[in-house]
Amino acid sequence: MVERVTPQSPAATVGIQPGDMIVGVAGQRPKGLADFYRKVWGLGPAGVTVPLELLRGPKLEPVAVPSADRYSTLKLNPTF
Repeated sequence: MVERVTPQSPAATVGIQPGDMIVGVAGQRPKGLADFYRKVWGLGPAGVTVPLELLRGPKLEPVAVPSADRYSTLKLNPTF
């Protein structure tokens, strides 16, 4: 289940919302969070389109999310 969505993230740009359930990645059902990430990463490098199936209420919705390098969106605060 999606708990939060970072503003201006790839997920936000395609309308993924907190409460959505991700039930498919490229036609496969993830067995948990680690498996979800393995399936996404297995599709290719940053920039590949990730086809997801969302369960939003009683309705299944396909969405295509452009992947991105997470370091390009994270605001890191390094400490020395």
